[in-house]
Amino acid sequence: MRGDYASGDSLVAVAQTQGRGRHGNAWQDHPGSFKASWLLEKGHLKSTTPYVQLEMAQQIRNALCLKRDQTNLILTKWPNDLLLRSSVHEKWRKFGGILFQSFSRGDEQRIVVGIGINSSMEGLRKGQASLEEIGIQFKHSDLFAVLSAVVASMFEHKHDA
Repeated sequence: MRGDYASGDSLVAVAQTQGRGRHGNAWQDHPGSFKASWLLEKGHLKSTTPYVQLEMAQQIRNALCLKRDQTNLILTKWPNDLLLRSSVHEKWRKFGGILFQSFSRGDEQRIVVGIGINSSMEGLRKGQASLEEIGIQFKHSDLFAVLSAVVASMFEHKHDA
C-alpha cells in the first residue's frame, strides 16, 4: 500500500504473514490460499462502499461458478464474505473475502482492494472451506486472471472510441 506502485498494479502473495480482515481481524493464511491486492485509482476512494464490496463478492461468485449446479453452493454474505457448502444440507463456511483499504498522507491517497480465497483444502482449519471441496479447481495463475477481470470490469476507466 505504501510501495512505489501505480494505479492498476497488482501483487500476489505466496505467503501472507500479516493479512487483515474487516475490523482489524486477522486473515488466516495457509498454503492452499490465494491472496492478491490491486491498487485502484484514487478517484475510486469515495465510491468504495460496503455495497461495492458486496457487488464485487457477487461478481467473484458468478465468475467462479463454472457449472450451473455450483451456484447453490456459493453464497455472498454482507458485506464482503464468500461462503460455500459441499451440499445443500451442510452449513455455510467461509472460503474467501474482499477488503478495501485506504491510505492517505498529505496529498497522496491510495486505495487497495485485497482478495483472499481458499482454493485448496491443504492446511484448512475447522470451519474453513475451499473451492476444491465443490469441484472448482483453479491454478493460482488462472484464479488471478479471473479475479483481475472482475476488478477491471468494476474499476477500469472506459474510453470512448
